[in-house]
Amino acid sequence: MRLLACVGVLLMAASCALPGFMPGADEGPTRVVVALTAAEAESVGKAIVVVESAVARVAGVVSVRSVACATGGAVIVDQQADSSGGATAIHDALTAVAAQLPVGISPLRVNALTDDVRLLSVRGGDVFAVRAFVDSELLPAIKSVGGVAEVLVSGGRRERKLRIDPERLLAANVSLPEVLTAIRTASDLDKTVIKTGPGGLKIMLRDVSILETSSANEPVRKDGGIEVRVRGAPSSRGGIDKAIASVTVPAGFFVAVLDEDSVEVVTVLVSRNTGDLRQQGDPVIAAAADSAVDAAFADVAAAALAIPGVHTFRRGRHLQLTLDRQRLDALGLTPAERSGLADVSAVGTSGLELSSRHGPLRVLLGTAATPEALLATRVAPHRRDGVDGDVRLFDVARAAYVEEQRNERVDLRPARRLRLSFDAGVRKRALADLDSRLEAIRGARPGIGIRVERDSDTAPLDAVCP
Repeated sequence: MRLLACVGVLLMAASCALPGFMPGADEGPTRVVVALTAAEAESVGKAIVVVESAVARVAGVVSVRSVACATGGAVIVDQQADSSGGATAIHDALTAVAAQLPVGISPLRVNALTDDVRLLSVRGGDVFAVRAFVDSELLPAIKSVGGVAEVLVSGGRRERKLRIDPERLLAANVSLPEVLTAIRTASDLDKTVIKTGPGGLKIMLRDVSILETSSANEPVRKDGGIEVRVRGAPSSRGGIDKAIASVTVPAGFFVAVLDEDSVEVVTVLVSRNTGDLRQQGDPVIAAAADSAVDAAFADVAAAALAIPGVHTFRRGRHLQLTLDRQRLDALGLTPAERSGLADVSAVGTSGLELSSRHGPLRVLLGTAATPEALLATRVAPHRRDGVDGDVRLFDVARAAYVEEQRNERVDLRPARRLRLSFDAGVRKRALADLDSRLEAIRGARPGIGIRVERDSDTAPLDAVCP
């Protein structure tokens, strides 16, 4: 699964305290992020609620924004500028509720978020060549500047992908966990032997999969550029500009420094008007308010999309594998086999990113000719309940194509999300028009909160749930 490496968050082993955190190093920040990941979206959603409830009780917290999806979740916490304790207080609050997190969720590092101090668009004829220039030349120069906390890059990244063919696995009687184990220990992927079959026949990795190098599907800007977002202290801006100027830019490449007016995408969130974060509302009233949110969201969508040059995104579909925990228990699989099945679930949803000797490798479960071929994939060598035969995917999981979802929350309450983009040349006028239309809806619908976010507000959330 993808981790939030781009915002400096790591999944850590469970313990009584959040590891990797240094109290006192970032006392009193106004914004912090907590990130988490798990094998099942349901577990992520439950963990988000635990985290939100814990941080909402911290003194000085004024806003809690979160997102959960099949690939993980994140919570952004805003505090008053003069709050005491800062990230340390949030760290302590999460440590206190670590035992309440669902199985598979570990306590995670708490990071202070800094301001966006520079936004760049780097363009050229070949987006992959531009990304190589950004990674090898531009980023080292920027990161050497004092006061730069992190640099987020989107677009043009190449990725090695291994596409596993379920039907070939079935024909070779090879299980997915066997393939994943072979990948992790391989010295040469092209010559990797998964196992030796009857008669000494060697089953190679290339016999059941295709290895390729392709785009990692990171979005580029509408202007075709690689986006480079630099975060840090405001005082670092001058040093960043000097660092950019010191880099030799190849012929045909352009590095443009953008400003807030260069925003291309905004997110509109509609939710119940929150009030006190710690106040628990009446369930009947809350249900009625959620109906009002749906009605307000319809108004917002109609108003926004009536503006010339404004468009919305439609989310795609992905394959979701849901493991049956009761069936797993009944089969009595070993811990190693259960661990392998967790990997199989990840392969089925959004691809599994493995750390191998060859660097990051994304493993994808290829499209089978029939659903039966996919579900017949072998995942364990034999049953543990006294019945002979292999364990197949249909024994322990359900497979379905589902719409990609993001569960949005604002101040501990569900929110509806509308993501908008703008045609070239209409951005400023469209944003002003949008503001006036949303203000009219706010006035007509008391008790409804409407919040507009730019990419800079939600970058940590979008990193884990694109």
